[in-house]
Parts: sequence; C-alpha cells; structure tokens
Amino acid sequence: MKCIIVPVIIFITIIMFLGCSTEKAIENVISDFEDAINSGNSSDFDETLSTESDYRTSDPDGSGFLGYFLSTWDPVHYGNLDISRDGRDADVYSDGTYLNGTYQTDVWFWMKREEALFAFISQDWRVYRYYDEGDYTTPVWRKPKN
Repeated sequence: MKCIIVPVIIFITIIMFLGCSTEKAIENVISDFEDAINSGNSSDFDETLSTESDYRTSDPDGSGFLGYFLSTWDPVHYGNLDISRDGRDADVYSDGTYLNGTYQTDVWFWMKREEALFAFISQDWRVYRYYDEGDYTTPVWRKPKN
C-alpha cells in the first residue's frame, strides 16, 4: 500500500508546485509588460509578447502600442489579477489603473505559453492579446490611434 501512496503524494506535490509557478510566471510577465509601457522601452515590451501574437505583424516594433499608452494613459498599473489557465492559454482579468490612479478600467490579458523543449518545467508565458476599457472584442493595437 505504501508503494502506491508515496508516488501519488509526490505527483500531487509536483502538480501543486507547477501550478504555483505558472501563476507566478504570468504575474511576472504582466509586471514586465507594465514596466516596459511605463518606461517606453520597446525592446523590453517586445520580450513580453508571444511569438504567435499578431501584435508583431500589425505593430512590429511596438511603437504604436507604446505611443498609445505614453500619449494617453501613462503611467499604468495592473492589480487584482484573476488568472485562469487552460493548456497553453491563460486568461488574466485585471484592474487597469491609468494616469496615476485617475482612470480605472477592466483589462484582459490573453496569455500564451511559449513552446519549448521543457515547457512543462520552464513556464515561459507571454502576452498574446491585450484588451482594455472593458472592450473584450477589439485588441488595443487594433484600435485607432490618435
């Protein structure tokens, strides 16, 4: 009986550990996304984006997206993250606070886990799409930029 119980306990522990590391990895990417926007650093911003994201074709260097934030919403802060994961996808609903707390909105990050040889161990999550102002039909980079 001990032969069965010990492996089951070890397996459950590993699953719990991987689940915690997934949430932490996603939180870190969103923090990096926020920092890149607030600093206006397009290379740091680019590192937060999924290789599968169509941000890359619509705004290859991120300058339009960063311009949208820097001219309209700077600085930004994301809090109260609600993370749910389904395979390689994750949905993160968050409170977005812009303009030093003077404007608040609902935000949705659609995250993708990057494919890698040991992706189940290394949790490389990136932003696939980003939606704000409660509009979950039009990703921000597709909105007209003034």
